[in-house]
Amino acid sequence: MLGIYAMAALIVMIGGKDEEKQQNFLIICIVLYIIYVVMSCCTDTSSFASNCTNYLETLTNIDKAIAARPIVTFRIECWHMEIEHYKDSEGNNQTRERKVVTHRAS
Repeated sequence: MLGIYAMAALIVMIGGKDEEKQQNFLIICIVLYIIYVVMSCCTDTSSFASNCTNYLETLTNIDKAIAARPIVTFRIECWHMEIEHYKDSEGNNQTRERKVVTHRAS
């Protein structure tokens, strides 16, 4: 963003009277700042700022999490890799690995 201000300053300083240069520079800086603010409000990170809660609500949520029964789930999957040998459409010998699942539980 600083580079844009520097370019604007150079453009304004090329010609004109001192007062006119200062006024044009100020106008360009204000316009660029407005563009910067508008663009910063449209980013993904600005959505996090709008997701704020007050202190009491935060404490209530923490208390609910502490008081709730834990939910523990386990999922297991037993597997091994097998190497397959085959011939492709041109008759060449090929190999490929494939995952073979022998047991699943949850």
